Amino acid sequence: MTVSQPQLRTTEEIVALKRAEDKYARRKLVAQEYMKLVRDDLTKCYIEHGVNHLMACRELREEYGSLLKDPHRGCGTPKLDI
Repeated sequence: MTVSQPQLRTTEEIVALKRAEDKYARRKLVAQEYMKLVRDDLTKCYIEHGVNHLMACRELREEYGSLLKDPHRGCGTPKLDI
């Protein structure tokens, strides 16, 4: 049984990986802040509309729910530009 040697990466590949990681980190931070804004707006809507919040805050509730269900929380998947 032979042991395979790990593939060494070129400088261009390493730079591309670092850029992709940085882009993803920025997108993730923006998505997290957007999620906080939607959550804050939803909280304000609940307080403002009281018992009518189910009808008045439906769009915000659905948007926040879709963000929660998304495994990447709205920032998309990491992409490598090589």
